[in-house]
Amino acid sequence: MGMADKLHIEIAQVARQGSCRKAEDLFQPPAKRILARLLPDFLTKYKLTPTELLHRADMLYRLESTGTMLQFVVQQVAIARASAEGRSVQEIIREFNKLADGVIAKVHEAKRAELFPELPVEKFGALAGALAKKPDGLFILNGALALHLRDVKTWNEKALRLIKILKAGEKEGGTFLQGAISVILGEIVATPKALDDLVGSRETFGDFVLALLHHFRGMAERSEYADGDALSLMAPLMVQGILPQAHTALAERIIDEIYSLERLREDSLDDEMQVFRDITALVLEGIGDVLKRDEVTAALELRSKRFVTSEAIKSGLAKSVLPDEKLDWLLFAETCVFGERNKQVLAQYAMRIATADSFHARFQASGVSLSRRMQRLASLGAAADRSGFHENDRRLLATACDTAAFELAAQTRLFETIDARSADPVGKVLTLLKLCEAGTFTKGRLSQKARDQIIGYMATPGFLAAYVKHAKADPAGAMSELTQRAVKIGLSAADIRELLAA
Repeated sequence: MGMADKLHIEIAQVARQGSCRKAEDLFQPPAKRILARLLPDFLTKYKLTPTELLHRADMLYRLESTGTMLQFVVQQVAIARASAEGRSVQEIIREFNKLADGVIAKVHEAKRAELFPELPVEKFGALAGALAKKPDGLFILNGALALHLRDVKTWNEKALRLIKILKAGEKEGGTFLQGAISVILGEIVATPKALDDLVGSRETFGDFVLALLHHFRGMAERSEYADGDALSLMAPLMVQGILPQAHTALAERIIDEIYSLERLREDSLDDEMQVFRDITALVLEGIGDVLKRDEVTAALELRSKRFVTSEAIKSGLAKSVLPDEKLDWLLFAETCVFGERNKQVLAQYAMRIATADSFHARFQASGVSLSRRMQRLASLGAAADRSGFHENDRRLLATACDTAAFELAAQTRLFETIDARSADPVGKVLTLLKLCEAGTFTKGRLSQKARDQIIGYMATPGFLAAYVKHAKADPAGAMSELTQRAVKIGLSAADIRELLAA
């Protein structure tokens, strides 16, 4: 769907909600939102929000004098409304021209009558208090705000002035002043160029998105944000619900940026995935009434798809030669992507690696000590078990690691060697406990084999007496210490007491 089609759909939705029938309707939020979409270059060039434009006679004259620009706005609105309402385009153009003329005439008349007062910051609270219940109160207040902002040079300066007005007049102006300023600040945040100015220069696009999230969640006290940044001052006000329009606009921009095609990091896929993981965590923690769950999950899932294409996965795996390192990378990638389907793609690659002959051969080679090889398999199995893969994929992957480890133990006759090295059951149990505590055994058949061996040795007659002698402690203390160690590897305290009592 093209940009124009999306815009026409939005205009049609506004038309169905209530078509503009009088000039005052053009000052309402839906109409101003469409105006921002149709005149982005004009508004950006003169650093104007839609509210300011609709209260600045000089800027309305400038817009009108261009001829084609205002005509373009009228045509686009007419085309969309005609489709939605089943009326002719020309009929709607005539109606809309009449409404536009009414707005222009209303603002010019206000200027001639000096209806918009020119005030210092500290006087806006009293003005808002006096206008709060008047029919034209919001029109006059917005006109005064637009006049006050007419000479600003940057978007940041514009936002700073509005915040100063808000804080200076919060008692007298109350919710009326707060609401008017919140709308204009929301329009600033919704303007891409304006928000770029508010956020400031960032080293990468990922840093820019993180900055948006920090401000959205009120985390702007971080050292990288300067005290003079308007957005840093807005952040706590947004979180407190004082600037709802700005908060909503910032949430919409965050979603848009997650959907965008720009890379979060240009130089490294792994770095890009890591920053996306950070972004995902902040976004999910920020879900609520402003940042909607459905919108967030759809955006995160779509961007995650870029990390699970065959090209991206091959690129990530190509950095490693050994199969266990490739599996490591896939487990890392899983922590960075969002969405069950995306994780499933990675799980399929992981299973192919973990069940391949090359994976088993990697650990059967004797260049590395047996304990290190088994600990490596155990760590991979544990990582698979705590991963975010689907439960079935976790189980299959952990089982594959356990199978490789079990075969390795059988091939090297590990348990037989431990049994043969000592005739003392206590020594055998202590050896196995140390291996368990060192993370040598994978969860599954291998761990169960180790537990079975320990149970068998502990069931030997006289084991407890021999253990007490070895531990050089009183029977109660020795039994307590042994029980604590055995419980940590999956044996129950009741089973141990029964074994030792035999």
